[in-house]
Amino acid sequence: MTIKLLSIVIMVFSIVSCHEKADTSDNTNNDLEQVEYKVISSAINQFLITPTSLNHRFGSPIDPITGKDLSLLREDVKMLLVVDSTIQFFDSISQYVHQRHNEIDTMDSYFSNEFLKANFDKHFVDNSQISSFRTETISSSEVSTLLDSLYYYGYSKIYKKYPLAYGIISLSRPAFNKQRDKAMLYIQLNKASTYGKGAFIWLKEEDKSWLAYDLVIIWES
Repeated sequence: MTIKLLSIVIMVFSIVSCHEKADTSDNTNNDLEQVEYKVISSAINQFLITPTSLNHRFGSPIDPITGKDLSLLREDVKMLLVVDSTIQFFDSISQYVHQRHNEIDTMDSYFSNEFLKANFDKHFVDNSQISSFRTETISSSEVSTLLDSLYYYGYSKIYKKYPLAYGIISLSRPAFNKQRDKAMLYIQLNKASTYGKGAFIWLKEEDKSWLAYDLVIIWES
């Protein structure tokens, strides 16, 4: 199996898991806190537009020949479709994620249990609280209905109904360290035609803002 095909299979598995769990779980009515929305807003922003704080993972976004910034521009993202609830994407955080993140911060193993506890139940996201991009919610069942083909991840029906959509963002509920000055969450982007990626992202609070200090991509297609 090629890396390309494997990444598509992982992407499909994760989105199917999201749909199944989101549609069958009972709403816990646990509202997310304002600090969680701050973390989510910052995570989406820094997941889409690579900040210099993550250069250790990606290198500089500046083209060395033309000097052009190759990062995704905010004006390129007209709308994101945010899945209507957070979800626990995996039963555990893999050893690969630990090993990669330990290169940056060896003190964050505490997050693993907190992440699983925070995402044990379903939590709805109020998209009006997401400040980094203009968003519109779409239910998991509607995503399933509008997809042309789950395997090929066709998007023609989605883009016909939501012509300004950039893609679909799915995410976990943030987990915090004991001091609540660091947070981590899982986030994934799916968009036409078969492009997508999923990653864990870690943020720390600095001057009342949440700055990404590490990101580990676990699948990409």
